[in-house]
Amino acid sequence: MHDDTTLIRSAIDGLNRNPLIPCGIRVSVLNAWVTLHGRTEWPYVRAEALRTIRAIEGVLGVSNLIRVDLRPGPGWGARFKHFWNRLFPSHRRLRGHRGQRLTA
Repeated sequence: MHDDTTLIRSAIDGLNRNPLIPCGIRVSVLNAWVTLHGRTEWPYVRAEALRTIRAIEGVLGVSNLIRVDLRPGPGWGARFKHFWNRLFPSHRRLRGHRGQRLTA
């Protein structure tokens, strides 16, 4: 069993070595349980940080408190429309093969 000091060093080193994880993720360890804190704009960062910490020998568990703050950016409207149409397919407007409007 590793002590908390060794685990926190391993966790920080693991996060720093992973090129997919930007700096700014905070780590705390208590009784071999790792807690991750921070914010990101990308969901993959949260998942990758969790995967990195779980791979460390001696970690009993992980509380992933990294918050994903999605921010509108280029193409946001198209992505929103795509997800809206998947959630509520009966609300989308359909176009016929000659461009006439159809409603579902």
